[in-house]
Amino acid sequence: MTIPAGIKAVRVTGRFRRPDGTPYKGTISFLAPALIELVLALTVISGKATAELDENGEFSVLLVATDNPGMNPTGWVYTATLLLDDGTTRSWPVAFSATDTEVDVTKFMPADPAQINYVPVKGDRGDRGASILSGNGQPAPGTGADGDFWMELAANDRVLYGPKKNGTWPAAGVPLGGASGGLLEALNAAVTSHGQALAAHTGGSDPHGDRAWAATQFLPRAVVTPADLLSTTPFFVAHRGGGMEDDEHTLGAYRSAAAVPGIRAIEVSVNISADGVPVCLHDTTLDRTTNAVGSVGDWTYQALRHRVRTNGQALLGAGRSNQELPTLREVLDELGGKVVIFLEAKTPAAASVVQQMLTTHYPWLMPSLVWKAHYKAGTFAWARARNMTCWAYIDAATTDAELDAMSTAPDWWGVPHTMTDARIGQIVARNRPVICWEVHRRSDVTRLTSLGVRGMMCAQPKYVMRTGPLGAPGAPVDWPTMVKAPGDMGSVVYSPPRALHFDEDGSGGVRIDTLGGAVLIGSRSLSSYPASGYRIDFEMKYAAAPPALEHGGIAFGKAADDPYGFGTRNPSGGYHLAVRGNGEVQLLTHPAGDPAGTKIGFMTTAPPTAGTWMRFQIDLTPAQVTVRRLDGVPSEFSVADTSHRGGYVHLSNGSITSLTTQPHWRGLALPPL
Repeated sequence: MTIPAGIKAVRVTGRFRRPDGTPYKGTISFLAPALIELVLALTVISGKATAELDENGEFSVLLVATDNPGMNPTGWVYTATLLLDDGTTRSWPVAFSATDTEVDVTKFMPADPAQINYVPVKGDRGDRGASILSGNGQPAPGTGADGDFWMELAANDRVLYGPKKNGTWPAAGVPLGGASGGLLEALNAAVTSHGQALAAHTGGSDPHGDRAWAATQFLPRAVVTPADLLSTTPFFVAHRGGGMEDDEHTLGAYRSAAAVPGIRAIEVSVNISADGVPVCLHDTTLDRTTNAVGSVGDWTYQALRHRVRTNGQALLGAGRSNQELPTLREVLDELGGKVVIFLEAKTPAAASVVQQMLTTHYPWLMPSLVWKAHYKAGTFAWARARNMTCWAYIDAATTDAELDAMSTAPDWWGVPHTMTDARIGQIVARNRPVICWEVHRRSDVTRLTSLGVRGMMCAQPKYVMRTGPLGAPGAPVDWPTMVKAPGDMGSVVYSPPRALHFDEDGSGGVRIDTLGGAVLIGSRSLSSYPASGYRIDFEMKYAAAPPALEHGGIAFGKAADDPYGFGTRNPSGGYHLAVRGNGEVQLLTHPAGDPAGTKIGFMTTAPPTAGTWMRFQIDLTPAQVTVRRLDGVPSEFSVADTSHRGGYVHLSNGSITSLTTQPHWRGLALPPL
């Protein structure tokens, strides 16, 4: 494997042979914890490295040293696992210091007695050992040998003589107990007394007075805390784990969000199965996000595990694989302390189970948790008593009187994105950090930050946190994968009908299955205008020939990523390229707030043919806009207009009145000029 520059690595080697000298076959792997952040190198590592034993039973692999400076967390180790062809399986923890350039792992791997073949070896007869003899009365001089003991078996007592020395027994013995008392009675009394003292000691809550100290030294501790989030404005929380980028509330979503530098918090929602297992799911029913229906509480955990899968393909693309529903314990065990977890129990029954689980199994994790609940939930007192940060989210219409009536004031407020700017300002003025949910667009981050909002709970954090397109400049979209990219979204989010849909004919085409629908292609849009402008390349076809005056096309040149709608008042201005059913290609300008738009240029081309791809090219230079149609007979026109020079692009169904004639697009690219 290749180790980035600036990261210290160790060459790990080893050789495995049988007792007869023949080499083993098999593999050895080194598994790192779920997520290791190398802050100084701006790098994140996870997963495992696996090496195969060669024909000599040897291996060599390059691994990141476990004591690199600036690691988060520190003090971690690999789990080494050896699998040999004779069925031998070994696992052990191992750390590698950056001071070593090469390490032979066989020199210090622990021995496994279970894997050793023991051979019995007959030795010489040993010397006679001492014996304890017994009988009535004192021992006779000829009884026993040197080193032996004699137990006198009297009716009411026991007397021990010995050891015999130089052929002679001691003249007097030691009374061990009986009617006259003795050592045995005293020993029994001492054992009873010590047993009582031991029971009192082990049953004490803190018998040594150092339990609190030991907890800070040996129990797991939170690495990232809510206070760390406030060191950056704005800070970002992955809403439902990033539910517009991955299947919401799945381990895949949580892992994907946590792996992105800058995302230090995730939101986790919890419901309870019929047999009381906390599982991660936003809704109390399975209908919206899975392939099943009904209440979560009507399904046992085993039924959920084996029969239920997410249905994210409808929202995120048919190329995705559906996921299992994780348990809360799986999430806490893997990610607890590595990111701040905004934890919400969705029902009172779930709240009770989650509280018990945290108290019993995760008291160390509470400093890294945010207890999230509706402001009327009534569970904040429990969380506050355990020093958890409390986040109360409110409704758009919640009044100041209702907030003032809360018996336990939260640490942070949560406001919905539907709340007016004026009301958000009033909540900010209550002098507690405010988080807005859910935030999907960069333009919303800019607006909310200006209002004083500190945190952004984002369903697409990978997109919102970036300032440019994904991939290399000008790279075409990856639509052939049939997996939605971060930043590609309809005007209504978490809505499969308004999402981008992928053609399943292998053409790499996409479509919008809603009349009047439009989709932002944020993954390839430019957040700033290049000095010499940029070009838009794309292909487009109609499923069937549309009526002469109906059209689909693209919107472009927008300076912000707010939603676009044809024939509506859009917050930011831009251009619209309309391809009509009669072949006329029109360029319209849409100033901010203007629903109609103004035609500023056009050309007459061949009418679209059903199912046939047309190729277009648009150059947006500092001085003009040039439009070309390159399939068939090439045509172009230019307009000296400089009204809009933004880089955000939307696909638009335009004025199409039937999905039987809906447009399809493919091959979109925005290379700088």
